[in-house]
Amino acid sequence: MLSLDDHVRAFRRDGFTVFPGAHSAERLAEWRAAYDAICAREGEAVWLGNTFEIDPALFLPAVANPDILDFAEAVMGPFVQLDALAINAFPPVPAATAIGKVNGWHRDRYAIVPETSDYVRPISINTIFYFQDMDDALGPLRVVPGSHRQGFAIDTPGRTVPRADEVLIYPRAGDVVVTHYLLVHSGTPNTSGQLRYFMSASYNSSWMKHRDRLDGPKTTALRDQARAARDRRLTRLLGEDDLVWDRTNPYWSTGGEAERWAAWIAEDRAWRDGVAIPANPHVHPRATTRMVGVAA
Repeated sequence: MLSLDDHVRAFRRDGFTVFPGAHSAERLAEWRAAYDAICAREGEAVWLGNTFEIDPALFLPAVANPDILDFAEAVMGPFVQLDALAINAFPPVPAATAIGKVNGWHRDRYAIVPETSDYVRPISINTIFYFQDMDDALGPLRVVPGSHRQGFAIDTPGRTVPRADEVLIYPRAGDVVVTHYLLVHSGTPNTSGQLRYFMSASYNSSWMKHRDRLDGPKTTALRDQARAARDRRLTRLLGEDDLVWDRTNPYWSTGGEAERWAAWIAEDRAWRDGVAIPANPHVHPRATTRMVGVAA
C-alpha cells in the first residue's frame, strides 16, 4: 500500500496516481443504484451533473474521502474545493468500429500546453471512480506518463489513435485514479456489450469558480453543519473559504509552500478539534485579521 509521500512522488513524476480499493462494493452499488433510478425516471441514460446536491449524504464519501483529500491538500495546498461531481454510464459500441481507436486524447479543463519540463502545481485535479474491473472490452484508461511536464500539443488527426508513449491502466472496481489537469489521457471505446459506469469528482483551487452549483438547499445545509462543527476543510470543499485571501497573499508569508501548507493544515485541524492553534512561523500575525462580519 502506497504512503501519502509515495502518491505525491508518483503524481509529480507521472501526472497520475492510483488509490486501490478506495471504495467498497457496497458503496459502489449504492451509487450505481442511485444513477439507475434517475435514468429509469428520466427514461434514458443521462450524464448527471450537480450530482452532489441530489443526495449529499450518499455522495459525501465520494468527494470527501480522507485519504484522497489528504493527498489533494498535499499537492494543491489547503485550498481544495469541489468543482464538479458527475456520474454516467457509457454504452457499448460495435467492436468493428473501435479497432485501433481511443476516445480522444485531451488535457482537462483549465489546462495549458506546458512551456517547460518543470512540475507545475495543479490548480485542478480529477478523480476517476471505477465501478467494474477494467479489461480490454470495457476499455482501459490510457495515459501518457509525464505529459503534464511535456510541451506538446494534441493535433486533431492524432486525437483518436493510440500513441507510442501511452500506458494502459486497468483499474479494478473500487479503485480511484487521480490525474493532474495537464496530463494527456483518454478513455477507450467500450465494446463489452454492457454499460461502463463512470463517476468523477473534480477539484479546483478555492479562489476559482466551480462548475457545480454548491448553493442548493441540501449542500447549503451540510456546509452550515460543517461551519458549526469548525470543519474548515469540509466548509472549503463545499465552496466557502474565509481564509483564502490571507493564505494566498505572499506578502504575509515566508518559507516554502510545503512549510506554509503544513502549518495551515495543522491550524485547521486544531481549530476543528478545539485545541490551541500553534503559531505559524511562516505567516505574519496580520494575516489572521478578519473582515468585519466574516466568521473565523
